[in-house]
Amino acid sequence: MSAIRVLHVIRKMDRGGAETMLMNLMRRIPREEAAFDYLVHTDDHGDYDDEIAGLGGSIWRLPAYNVANFFHYKKACRELMASIGHFDIVHGHQGSCAPIYLSEAKRAGFLTIAHSHNADGAIPPLQMAAFNMISHPVRGVADYYLGCSMQAGLDRFGKKIVDSDRFSLLPNGIDSKVFAFSEEARKAIRDELGIGSEPVIGTVGRLTRQKNHTFLLEIFSRMLEVDHNIKLVIVGRGELEDDLRQKCDLLGLSSNVKMLGVRKDVPALMSAFDAFILPSHAEGLPLVGVEAQAAGLPCFFSTGVPRDVAISDTVTFLDLESGAKHWSDAIWAGISNASAWNRFDRGRVIRESDYDIASSARKLVDIYRMCIERFKEA
Repeated sequence: MSAIRVLHVIRKMDRGGAETMLMNLMRRIPREEAAFDYLVHTDDHGDYDDEIAGLGGSIWRLPAYNVANFFHYKKACRELMASIGHFDIVHGHQGSCAPIYLSEAKRAGFLTIAHSHNADGAIPPLQMAAFNMISHPVRGVADYYLGCSMQAGLDRFGKKIVDSDRFSLLPNGIDSKVFAFSEEARKAIRDELGIGSEPVIGTVGRLTRQKNHTFLLEIFSRMLEVDHNIKLVIVGRGELEDDLRQKCDLLGLSSNVKMLGVRKDVPALMSAFDAFILPSHAEGLPLVGVEAQAAGLPCFFSTGVPRDVAISDTVTFLDLESGAKHWSDAIWAGISNASAWNRFDRGRVIRESDYDIASSARKLVDIYRMCIERFKEA
């Protein structure tokens, strides 16, 4: 059987959740079984572009879609889809313009999949309303639909599709062995960052409103009242970086907060943390939440994070409305309880779950084969 050729459509192949999931899958699935290529909406170089090329993948480029350029974008899609050669499936992750590029993919004779990675609330209400309005037509376009969680599927595609035989959940798989707790990695990272035995809480994600770093700083300010040596490590880049640095200065946190930008060694950083915090306004199903559990960390997620992510017993959900003091108290209690854990053993549940990349990869290839058998002759 020849390889299934798949074109993944996304904004840019940087180190975000959906992008990292795609790279995990690309590394795991042999190219002779399913060959991944990418269509991005930028001329800028992405964090993963070089690795994609090294794995044999190609990258095509379209202009960014902004509604005002609808006709120009549609024409560019049509021309590209007609010129790129044969693909079995066009798998769409970029939501706002999915009705356009998936329609043009179908015109070119490709099967189409729409994939939801976020639940409503991930962006401000007015932007969400606009997004839903322009993305809604995808419900009548794609051949098949995927969601990282049930809520992400419902919010993007609606109950009729989610309840049908044209929708599947695809767990955000990780290479869980890579995230297993390591004493050596913990020491190396702490030495690099100038941290000794003091407690460290951490978070990983884009510096955007969705991730709610502002509230995280308020939580951390409360935690400092208990132990002035505690450190906060923030990993990621985004448009709010300058604002967060200013808030650190305003709250007197700068000497205790380390903003590291984008890092390639997230597994080692997870070993260096003592707790993982994700106070997001909303999420689809956050890959970093699975990674943190694989590292055996006590995890504290907002109730805006789907409960599907709680694969282990190391997760605590907290309401944002309960306030920074409540979060601080819960995190301190969690760090104290976790001091008796064997973190390597605590992460074992992820290594044995459907969220391990081996399981996700098998499921995705099976979905691709099913779609080809089911829709190709339709």
